[in-house]
Amino acid sequence: MIATLLRRFNPLPWLVLLLVLLAGTRPALASHLLGGEMTYKYLDANGLAATPYRYEVTLTIYTNCNSTVQAPSPATINIYNQTTGARISALSVARTYI
Repeated sequence: MIATLLRRFNPLPWLVLLLVLLAGTRPALASHLLGGEMTYKYLDANGLAATPYRYEVTLTIYTNCNSTVQAPSPATINIYNQTTGARISALSVARTYI
């Protein structure tokens, strides 16, 4: 019975495929930003006449401390119109450390 199954389902191609897949695996190495968060808070409507609404925007960028790659400075924040998709403003924000 086992001999019949082995002849019917030849394990050699599957074994070769498994070995190729295992040999091709490598650990992931990254030297870029790990992630980030962007939050905003509505402050008031006491801004200029053309842009009366004021917001406080906080951008937090996470990196690997042992990495040689630095977080971007300045970071650029683009603000878009939700309806049209048109860019309203582009802000450059200097990096600060905590």
